[in-house]
Amino acid sequence: IISTPGMLFLLLALSLAGARSAAAAASVEVDWNTVVVTSKTIPTLQVVTNPLLADDTGFSSPVYQAEWAALKALNATHVRFVPWFPFPKRGVAELEPPSPANLGLCAGPVPPGYNLTLDCGAAGKITAVKAWYSRPLRQMDNDTAMCQGFEETGGCKSFANASDIVSQACVGQSKCVFPVPQSDGTFGNPCQPPPGVFCGELPAPNTPGKQLTLQCNDPSAVIYDIVFADWGTPQGGCGGYSAGSCTSRNASVYAAQQCVGKNKCSLVPYPALGDPCYGTPKTLVVQAQCNGTQGGTATPPASGASKRLAAIAQCERPFNYTSWSFDLLDPMMAEFMASTNGKVTIPNYSTQPAWIYDMTQWPYIDDPNNSDGGYASYPTDASPRILKWVGDYYGRLLSWYVKGEFTDEFGAKHIAPDGHKYNISMWEVFNEPEAEHQHTPETYTKEYDAVVTAIKKALGPHHPIQFVGLALAYSQLDYFTYFLNHSNHEPGIPLDWISYHHYSQCGDEAIPATWEGMFTQADKFISLVKQAEAIRKQLSPETKVDLDELGSFCGDSAATHVVPDLYWVAAAAHNAYLYSQFVLMGLDGATGWSQLVAYPAIPSLGLGGRDESVAMLDFKTGKGNARYWILSLCIQFSGPGDKVIQTTSSSTDVHAQAFVRPDGSRTILLINKTSKVQSVSFDASVTGGTFYIVDGTDGITAPPRTASFASPFQLNPFASVFLKVA
Repeated sequence: IISTPGMLFLLLALSLAGARSAAAAASVEVDWNTVVVTSKTIPTLQVVTNPLLADDTGFSSPVYQAEWAALKALNATHVRFVPWFPFPKRGVAELEPPSPANLGLCAGPVPPGYNLTLDCGAAGKITAVKAWYSRPLRQMDNDTAMCQGFEETGGCKSFANASDIVSQACVGQSKCVFPVPQSDGTFGNPCQPPPGVFCGELPAPNTPGKQLTLQCNDPSAVIYDIVFADWGTPQGGCGGYSAGSCTSRNASVYAAQQCVGKNKCSLVPYPALGDPCYGTPKTLVVQAQCNGTQGGTATPPASGASKRLAAIAQCERPFNYTSWSFDLLDPMMAEFMASTNGKVTIPNYSTQPAWIYDMTQWPYIDDPNNSDGGYASYPTDASPRILKWVGDYYGRLLSWYVKGEFTDEFGAKHIAPDGHKYNISMWEVFNEPEAEHQHTPETYTKEYDAVVTAIKKALGPHHPIQFVGLALAYSQLDYFTYFLNHSNHEPGIPLDWISYHHYSQCGDEAIPATWEGMFTQADKFISLVKQAEAIRKQLSPETKVDLDELGSFCGDSAATHVVPDLYWVAAAAHNAYLYSQFVLMGLDGATGWSQLVAYPAIPSLGLGGRDESVAMLDFKTGKGNARYWILSLCIQFSGPGDKVIQTTSSSTDVHAQAFVRPDGSRTILLINKTSKVQSVSFDASVTGGTFYIVDGTDGITAPPRTASFASPFQLNPFASVFLKVA
């Protein structure tokens, strides 16, 4: 008996709160007799190489065994394996192009801040060196890519002291590592522009209004000549520019019209000069001259960079040099293949040797364990020699992993010392090509055809293999329209699979309520997938789809911080939601969690941060977090062949989807899309079973906890739950 007014008020408040809670509860109704679609969608993941997975001569991770064991325990099929450009020495098997014995050992060109390496290996010591410090361009055979020497470009000639300085450091050694200095103090500056000449450089995306300003320093002087102007990818530097693979024919005329005869002028390249190479980062460069004696000033000015060091060394015993090395690639490939239990895998050695695309420089850091974000950056024009070189590289690479051997550019046979011969039945061609080498739909399609043709030739007609194309970062629809049109490919080129990616952003990592926005972003991606599917079904309906990078980012990817535990639960729910929606859509293919291993900066191991928030395993222990465990449940309680049942939830905050497995068992996936507790009740068709719950309650690396059936049932914030129906 409650007699006081205060207690009566409290009772009334609790009753009203309970009523509101009941009204907000999600009611899940399942029509087990209505099959919406039969699932064709595989839940899987990607493994991206990084040192925390390594046990090799470059690094021994303290958790690598636990990490590979976690992959094996998933027993997933169609797992994607991606050695990737931030770690060139872990992802590229031929970091330098070949050099023939009759010329000597070519090295470079190498920009400041990197090392020029001359290594005679078993051929003895270095006996002589010819070096260039200017703007040298490596001359390479169009068929074999073999070094034919260096040509100085950009209007500057190396001083003779370059050879003397490098020779003094390297002659008499079998291997010499020469750091290229950051300034001209060591070699001098051989690239000074002519008197009176001044230059400006404007790196500009296609953004109207960005401008380059030229002005004569003498107020009475005028610009009387535009020595050079280009909008595209010009080469060289002030005093010696030249057009690159992307160029605007109208740049010089435009600059002259705007500037000649004036003391000051401004140039706005876009939209005035249009877009001479869609998707490629462009720069406006102008080299001008004023009358009088005081010269001029450009805003922004020319960078003054672009000098590089190149060398040709002679060894005691001349030899044909190739840089082929699998020392850091093979151990991780072996672990990956052993941990996928003989299932179908999708390897993707996504990073092409950078020298294939840029003969001016292709620097990479010597440390195989720290990120080198600029390695895969030079745009491609898919010229005939690029098609030849990139095809040859992947043909040899696949021969190595499938046949255990390959023949190099000089006809020498290389045989795998461990005797491996992997059953590779799928191969993905490149990764996010529109970002990593600024491929257009046209250039990517040409290089895809070249790689597929070379791989099929290398493996022979009796080795069945399917190819995955695109692997897009941004999923622009014009790539689908062009690539999936068979008439844009060479005859006989298969379009077995396509792939593309999506990452949502969490919002404020410290405010869980903002993470709910990941589901809004997921819905936008789902809408895009529907558009892409319409294109695919029209142009190439036999092609399957692998959404092989699905994940979310939160916070600074390179920081030392650790994201909040609840974030992993939200990220798990986000991926499970995407998977469920694509199953319901009838997606014929796979959805891949990204990614098995990632980490913050770990100073104790000397590692910089690498996209911590996409991880599926704890970087300290190698144990699964919530993202890992919900994938494990998706593999265990759903998959291809399921009958996808008509399921409704009365609340947009709770997603529900029921399945009837091929063996007749029934499951329901429940997802709380919010940072609040949600109550879920079931209709009369669901009266018993066991809940398998991923919500972080028992610790973020704890396996899913179980609970007996209850209706209503409480879903903790961002919880993902499978109900195995009795």
